[in-house]
Amino acid sequence: MLKRIQNTKKMLLDWLLMTVGAFIYAFGVTTFIEPCRIAPGGVTGVAILIHQYVSQLNTGELIIIINIPLLIIALFRFKLRFTLGTIYTTLINAFFIDHIGKWFAGSIPFTDNRLLGVAFGGAAMALGMGLVFHGHACTGGTDILVKLLRQKFKHLKSGMMFFILDAIIIGCSAFKFDIEGVLYAIVSVLTCSFVLDLVLYGPDGAKVIYVMSNKPDDISKRLLSETDCGVTFLEGQGGYSYESRRVLMCAFHKHLYQRVREIIAEEDPHAFMIVSSAHEIFGEGFKNPFADEI
Repeated sequence: MLKRIQNTKKMLLDWLLMTVGAFIYAFGVTTFIEPCRIAPGGVTGVAILIHQYVSQLNTGELIIIINIPLLIIALFRFKLRFTLGTIYTTLINAFFIDHIGKWFAGSIPFTDNRLLGVAFGGAAMALGMGLVFHGHACTGGTDILVKLLRQKFKHLKSGMMFFILDAIIIGCSAFKFDIEGVLYAIVSVLTCSFVLDLVLYGPDGAKVIYVMSNKPDDISKRLLSETDCGVTFLEGQGGYSYESRRVLMCAFHKHLYQRVREIIAEEDPHAFMIVSSAHEIFGEGFKNPFADEI
């Protein structure tokens, strides 16, 4: 019973993230990107481009039409829950894009500065996409292509893949918009790529420290009790003295860095420390190694 309640709460949270993310994404497109007359990449960029030639169809309607074949692919390649969430997000995103302009009719555009428009528009799109991804769905379009590529090329970040695909679409937009519009579109994509990686993977949030000290036990006890960090002892040997000694290794979140340094310095002012940033850490207290790749 308790597990069923937890699963229901998780599912409701996922759908809330999809809805809020779709709204923020659509808000960025409608209030910042479209008034700047640029194609920001992705299916949204393609839809904006086509809308310039086929004005009878709204941007949101074009997004749905372009997404149909991609959603069919998703039905065969991804889990049913992910696909249903993606279909929902695509539809509600298109709805928001076509109606936000009416809701904020007296305020659009929010700024006359084109650079601010593309920067904030790109950031809003990335934030919306990131929330949808965390809700275990995507906004359709190139998101589906990126998820397919992530399954094959896991060493590449989503933001970089989006940038490559968007760059191709922006190149095509040069035939419709002026060169300055293309340059602004590149700014939008760069902002979107950076913010998306930040939303999905977080900042440089973890560090690993290696400590060579004559008081490894004292340092270990304080780290375990005062920071709740896990500590591992590695067997080492001095290259000059050939003396065996234990090397303390500790992985911790970035906000604990100063306290970890203070503890080590207080216990052994002569300790030798090597500190490095950790790109990803899996395991207890960090990321789940079995979670789906975004």
